[in-house]
Amino acid sequence: MKRIKDERLIIRNLENVRWAFGIENLAALAILASELINRRPWNAILSLKNPAFLLVFIGSMVLVVLSLNVTGPIEGGKRKLSTWFLIMAFLLEWLFWGAFFWMALAFSQVLLSAICGLIPALVMTGSTLYINRFREAE
Repeated sequence: MKRIKDERLIIRNLENVRWAFGIENLAALAILASELINRRPWNAILSLKNPAFLLVFIGSMVLVVLSLNVTGPIEGGKRKLSTWFLIMAFLLEWLFWGAFFWMALAFSQVLLSAICGLIPALVMTGSTLYINRFREAE
């Protein structure tokens, strides 16, 4: 298999992938809309057990994560964040999400709330660290 070296063909190939992804998501959204029209309950439609919703959810999350390396370099003008700032931001996010899950669990299960709060805090801090590597140091 030969590697594509012509920039026009590379761009055309990327546009084809973008179109395929868009059509795939539109088809999944059409399936979800037909389920809604057929009076299926909301909790059954917006469930990760529903393959159409799972497909849209995973596709959206992949698109968000992959767009980080595009939005990071074009932000420009911002300095690199210090390690101290990143650690403090992580701890505040963990505290916020832990408190959110603690309230959602009716003010019980402190350890479970802390573990559940750790997951979004790690994801948010990881994306901040990834974007931070594209920033220029002062």
